[in-house]
Amino acid sequence: MTEEITAKRRPEEGDNVWLKEKLDLNLIPIFLTVMQHRNITKAAKVLGISQPAVSNSVSRLKKVFDDPLFVRRGRGVEPTRQACQLEMELRHAISLINNVFPPFCFDPQTCSRSFTLAISSPFDTLFFPRIYQYIRHHAPGIRLNVCSNKSNHTLGREHVDFIISYESTSGENMFNRLLFEDDMVVVAKKIWGHNLSLMDESAFYGEKHAVVSLKSSDSFSAIWYDTPFKRNAITYQGQCLFSLLEVVSRTNLIAIMPAWVTRSWRNGPEVTQQSLPLPVKKRACYLTGYTTNPEDAGFLWMLDTLTQICQKP
Repeated sequence: MTEEITAKRRPEEGDNVWLKEKLDLNLIPIFLTVMQHRNITKAAKVLGISQPAVSNSVSRLKKVFDDPLFVRRGRGVEPTRQACQLEMELRHAISLINNVFPPFCFDPQTCSRSFTLAISSPFDTLFFPRIYQYIRHHAPGIRLNVCSNKSNHTLGREHVDFIISYESTSGENMFNRLLFEDDMVVVAKKIWGHNLSLMDESAFYGEKHAVVSLKSSDSFSAIWYDTPFKRNAITYQGQCLFSLLEVVSRTNLIAIMPAWVTRSWRNGPEVTQQSLPLPVKKRACYLTGYTTNPEDAGFLWMLDTLTQICQKP
């Protein structure tokens, strides 16, 4: 008679086999990134891998947990109830693991990470060259994606890591920093014959104005044209302050803008700047960042770097 021998696995051996066969731990950060951005393409961009690779990873997780995990909604995806529960548990687990290991030392010289920055006009022309040169010399491996209009972007889910603008953005996982307060002036052509700084508000809005288009959700000019009476003064709406300078230099229109814009336009149209005869003479400039991990050394480095670079003109 042949004796049948059955090998018995120790309990811990069974656990290891299950992990190996059923759950690849490398899938966890992919899952969490898709949860954060609600979009497969954006998750792939953040992770630096292909979209098919992300889709394949999600498919593998669906089999592991026997759940769809994500349902398509428009151009993105919506997590199922089980996916939301998994996110909470996995983030907690990662937090516990991070507490075990020593803090990660971030080295900008060797980092190959990507960040996306939205800079509202007119700060794009002022700050982007500074930021570009600094990153190029001090963190050459970092990929910085910059857009000059934040209207179509949202911190976090739409994958914008940082925004520089005249408006602060509050919410969960957001960091706001006041960079400086910008001095405002009123600009007219060189041979303008009136003293705009001595006008009262009614006379000031009795003049014809050039503004940055109020149709833009982050229009620089909108704060000074918040009533029908004030909007009635608008004759020209441009896309940026530099186009306003051109128009003002050739017409009898006037425009409100930061003092540094006209100072930096020395070789451009001939204009004169006067004190702004309105209560709001300054506007605060903010840097806002988004992260789900407040101890992220790379994010904190970039936050501090942008704060240092983007000082008052």
